[in-house]
Amino acid sequence: MIILDRLKQIEREPLMIYRGKKLEFQKAEKLGRGGNGVVHEIVCIPPSDNRLVVKILTYSQRNFEKKFTRFKHEVLTVQRLYHMCEGLLPIIDYYLPDDVPPKNDPAWFVMPFARQFKDHIFGNQFNIIQKMKLVKDIGRILSRIHNEGYSHRDIKLDNLLIYNDHVVLSDFGLVSHEEYDRLTGVNERVGPWNTIAPEMQREAREITDAQPADVYSFAKLIWIILMEDEDCFEGQYGKEKVFALNVHQFAVDSIECIERLLIDSTNDDPGQRPTVLEVLNYIDQWERVNSDEVLLKQEKRMVAEESIRRTLRPASTIFTEFEAILDIIERIIDSYVFSSHQFNDLSLKICKPSQVPGCLEVGDERTTYIFKPTKITLETKPETHFILEIEEISDEEIQVLEDEIIMSEDVTALDLLTATSEVTAPKIVLHAEERIVFKGD
Repeated sequence: MIILDRLKQIEREPLMIYRGKKLEFQKAEKLGRGGNGVVHEIVCIPPSDNRLVVKILTYSQRNFEKKFTRFKHEVLTVQRLYHMCEGLLPIIDYYLPDDVPPKNDPAWFVMPFARQFKDHIFGNQFNIIQKMKLVKDIGRILSRIHNEGYSHRDIKLDNLLIYNDHVVLSDFGLVSHEEYDRLTGVNERVGPWNTIAPEMQREAREITDAQPADVYSFAKLIWIILMEDEDCFEGQYGKEKVFALNVHQFAVDSIECIERLLIDSTNDDPGQRPTVLEVLNYIDQWERVNSDEVLLKQEKRMVAEESIRRTLRPASTIFTEFEAILDIIERIIDSYVFSSHQFNDLSLKICKPSQVPGCLEVGDERTTYIFKPTKITLETKPETHFILEIEEISDEEIQVLEDEIIMSEDVTALDLLTATSEVTAPKIVLHAEERIVFKGD
């Protein structure tokens, strides 16, 4: 009945007849529009039992040759990938002239009709497990495409469809591959506004491998699917941000692995993002954690510890590694006063490892002090200061020094005053002490 009504409409309003190698048809209801073309449902002559759609290249005054090339790339890519990658719609027929087509004879290709993924999932009470199953299906499609050397570059909700009860990825109008000529113009943004990777906004023309950009967009798409909200967050995902997922929104014990994949996949640095296969591994781990009490407890401990470190500032932090103590003192030595019961407050300039194993030397132009550190503590209350603890240096250890040394109790004020750059002063050995303070002036 529907087909008869459409045929009657055609009889009333004569339309252009499109002829391909397999099909003859006229376009019917308009279903949508993209950057390269417009999509119509079609009526075949003679009528077909299957619902089909045509994507027709839209004519434009500017850059039409580039649009036509992208259109050809789309057809070529889908034809190549369809038999080796599940999750694509087949091209049933097409018309691609050798030269750029005139306005009255546009290029086109026909595919099966498929429902919008958004209509399938939004508002239909899908739980997180069902949604993540669909996400994995999308990820597998994208992974197979990447394995063949392609980048989709237009991962978004509108390009996901449901065909034969399975999710499929469509619209390869921005696809890139090393065999294809680079078509992106200077300052041209490539990708969907709500999931585009930052590098595709700034320097898309210079990107030779856009697969990390696909991963970025895929991660944003995951959030959109879980939240059923197309106004996706900007920038990198963060647990403490207002758009963060909340485990209490979902009937599962943990979403940690999902949040970790969102954080890593939306990193501003493309080189730091995981591959699609690694994203799928995150999802597999999320499924394992939520079905295993032991793994769940381990993860909860890890998350609690990470959260404490991230959100709470301790009153004190202790460092015991020799290299860490050296690093800290090197950073603070010229801006903090060095105070000990073995000497008055000192303003020092130099810190370096000593010849004595495990010891440090600090000093200024005139005097050098040698000590053996065991730990340094950063205290933040009531005000920030550092407390250094040192231990005794044995007589055997100190013998490795060829320089003249003097014990701290034998030093007089006159010794310090008379030491000059022309005269090599002895190194002053400090005894064990629990509280040497580095404090602000």
